[in-house]
Amino acid sequence: MVSTSTALGPPRRFAVIGAGGLTGLAALQVLVTELCDYIRAGDIEIVGFEQRDDIGGVWLADPRPDPSKQKWPETPAYDSLKTDIPHPIMYYPSHLAHPSTPLFTDAQTVNDYMQSYVDKFGLRQYIQFNTQISAASWDPSTNQWNVTTRSYGVQSNKEAESVLHFDHLLVTNGHNRHPFTPDIHGFDDWASSGSRTYTHSIWYRVPEPYRGRDVLVIGGGRSGVDCSADISTVARKTVHSIRAAVDKDLDGIIQRGDISHFTSDGFVHFSNGKSEHVDRVVFATGYEYDCSFLTQLPVEEAQVGSDHLYNSRFHIYPLAL
Repeated sequence: MVSTSTALGPPRRFAVIGAGGLTGLAALQVLVTELCDYIRAGDIEIVGFEQRDDIGGVWLADPRPDPSKQKWPETPAYDSLKTDIPHPIMYYPSHLAHPSTPLFTDAQTVNDYMQSYVDKFGLRQYIQFNTQISAASWDPSTNQWNVTTRSYGVQSNKEAESVLHFDHLLVTNGHNRHPFTPDIHGFDDWASSGSRTYTHSIWYRVPEPYRGRDVLVIGGGRSGVDCSADISTVARKTVHSIRAAVDKDLDGIIQRGDISHFTSDGFVHFSNGKSEHVDRVVFATGYEYDCSFLTQLPVEEAQVGSDHLYNSRFHIYPLAL
């Protein structure tokens, strides 16, 4: 057994980036639980950084985002969002949901669950909210991470930065913040008409703005399926483009395959030669990963066997061995 007596020298410091989401909270809980004796003895310090003002990640609502005031919404969660896997699989095994919880839960139920998880394990005290990480770099001269933070939020001073030092860094930030929109031939010509508009599903909340419109939803993921179903309840026509789909006329939804191009007369043309007139487009085409705050990448490969890992494609930063 390793001794938990106070060690000589400063405590070892752990940073968890993106501590307010599901992954960040899980990582934080494991650290706090497994290292509790060392934390109490002052041998280890753990700090979680969360950009938003509360727990929840994508499950913390941003009900009516304003494009004139923010580049992107804080979350892509729309009003009808529900989990797509049953809660016994999705939720933490160390904190089961109440037996009366529906198998597929809405965003507020997930957020309430996350809040109860934080309270159960006393995690809130370890999290600095409204804090953005602008840079994190490994300093081989000190064998530490230099982590640059700044305040985040409407009233924050984004120019004021602080540099903190950590021995270990866990990156658990989400990837539903930077929308990906594909380049499609002729789309600019289609969009040049003032009577047509387009958006990414990160801005989508309710179907009402699409009432009576001819709407194209692009993307076969969960948000594309949900947005199509939502919009079809109010739109005059709903076309759902899924790259490898077979043409179908579903319940209020025209399903089509890959898009070939758009034309200035308002039509979208598909690879099989069919076309549909649309005056609204929703890109439910996913997100780009953004770890730009990691300002350097080591060139050497990790010197550790990875046959036992589920996925060893991702590079391992300086190893905490």
